[in-house]
Amino acid sequence: MRDTKRRTLVMLAVTLAVMAPVFTGCASSKGSASSSSTSSVLVPASSGPAPSTITYDGPNARLPGKLPVPAHKNLTVGYLQAYTGVSTLVATQNAIQRTVEQLGGKFILKDANLNPQTQVSQLNELISQHVDDIVVFPIDPTSLTPSLAKAKAAGIPVIAVSATLGGDETVPEGYVATVDLPADTAAFETVQRIAENHPQASVVILGSTLPVPAINYPVQRATYWAKRFGLRVLGRVDNTQDNPTGYTTAANTVAARYPNADVVLAYNDAYAIPVAQVLASSGHPKILVTANNGGARVGIDAVAAGKLFSVYSIPWDEVGVQAAYAAYSATAGTKVPRVILPQGQLITSQNAKTAKAAGE
Repeated sequence: MRDTKRRTLVMLAVTLAVMAPVFTGCASSKGSASSSSTSSVLVPASSGPAPSTITYDGPNARLPGKLPVPAHKNLTVGYLQAYTGVSTLVATQNAIQRTVEQLGGKFILKDANLNPQTQVSQLNELISQHVDDIVVFPIDPTSLTPSLAKAKAAGIPVIAVSATLGGDETVPEGYVATVDLPADTAAFETVQRIAENHPQASVVILGSTLPVPAINYPVQRATYWAKRFGLRVLGRVDNTQDNPTGYTTAANTVAARYPNADVVLAYNDAYAIPVAQVLASSGHPKILVTANNGGARVGIDAVAAGKLFSVYSIPWDEVGVQAAYAAYSATAGTKVPRVILPQGQLITSQNAKTAKAAGE
């Protein structure tokens, strides 16, 4: 049985890293700031099919992206926020509140500040307050299990935000549904854009040594789609810290080991931006840098300024809207899909100047 607490805590940390890392201290204990691990197994280049002939057929293909707008009703919806210190998560929170109030309901916010036990207490508080629905960004689903059973016994539906990584994962027990982030779709569209503009390009994948499924899954899927599109994966460079120091060290490794690479693909824009800066300043300005996870204004602006090739903007606001819809639908007795997966947008030079960031 997997260590769920460890999995979700680090999963949350990486999700938050879209704007700024929050577990710097924990990450730094995993390795020195002056080193990055690398994997240089070569994947043979292949002609591959034309990008236009490949349609998305990954695990997200069968998942619904939106729910019907539920009927208006005066419901009280409690939201258990994991951490209000990051703009993208606050964008989701604000979207839930706005949608609940538009539907005629009342919104209650509780912030766990990344403390699993605090979130347990807050969940119990909402149950004792007899709210109609609960939405939660779970820090540790295992610790929530007993309270989720209490909520079910009280007839209170619980909707999760980002409880799983992909459409082929099982939704944790106790949740009516989860509204997730489109990690695999993001990897597909990011790689597709590379292949369309640079067929058979040589690519370096940026990952991390941290045992973080929310990093490893997008990295694995980006590698998979790169092969499908006939790109040549030169190797993988991992940071040992999910923070600017780790990103810079990894960028220096890329410059030293793969100076002839065409593209560097990072798992989020917080990683991609310093990597692009290091490569440009070290005499490699022609190496394109892209990220398959973003949504904050800093990443979109970096694309508009030509510093990044592209960024996939995660639909943080729509995640909140759909979570509210799921809560209302569940209370009304409407069958809700176990996984709802709103789709984001690939930000490129063509749309970056008009694209909205999370919360805008």
